[in-house]
Amino acid sequence: MRTTSAWILGKASQNNPIVQKQVLGLGGLKKLMKMVKSSFLEEATKALYAVSALIRNNLDGQVLFYAEAGDLMLQDIQSNSSIDTTLCKKSVFLVADLVEFQLETRNNAELPFSAIVSS
Repeated sequence: MRTTSAWILGKASQNNPIVQKQVLGLGGLKKLMKMVKSSFLEEATKALYAVSALIRNNLDGQVLFYAEAGDLMLQDIQSNSSIDTTLCKKSVFLVADLVEFQLETRNNAELPFSAIVSS
């Protein structure tokens, strides 16, 4: 049930700012980020998919993501050798999306991660 719910949220949120705003407003990102840490691979993978869909090209979502230590979550996934490669690949794609977004909007001083990258 949780896996299917994460997948549905991810599908509905893709490139849909209205749904992204609603899901973020209801606290969905925090719950999905907890699900990413699940020991069940399918649940973790679908939750990361939904997290990615929620924050992709969405500044408000990215602010919440970093506020909830999303950068550390991705770092943990990539540094843990026991994590499945599927989850690692999805986390790398998310990092690439975040970097691309930053490069496209690099003149915007409001980005939540500008201070991290420029340090």
